[in-house]
Amino acid sequence: MKDIRYIIADNVRLYRKKENLTQAELQEWADLSLDSIKRIEGGKRTTLLENFIRLPDALRIPLSFFYMIKWMRYQK
Repeated sequence: MKDIRYIIADNVRLYRKKENLTQAELQEWADLSLDSIKRIEGGKRTTLLENFIRLPDALRIPLSFFYMIKWMRYQK
């Protein structure tokens, strides 16, 4: 089973691309640094809850989409 960081990373990237946003555009909308977005999408960084909550708001999706949809695909 994949580590939750990588599941979240995959979903952040998936929903960012669905909105046709670049990483730079997402960082502006979420008010995070570009480095933070790159590290989150790479599964290399955990972030404060206050910062993490900005991502689904910027992408206009529920927070649960970051872990549930992909999480269910990895369950066997």
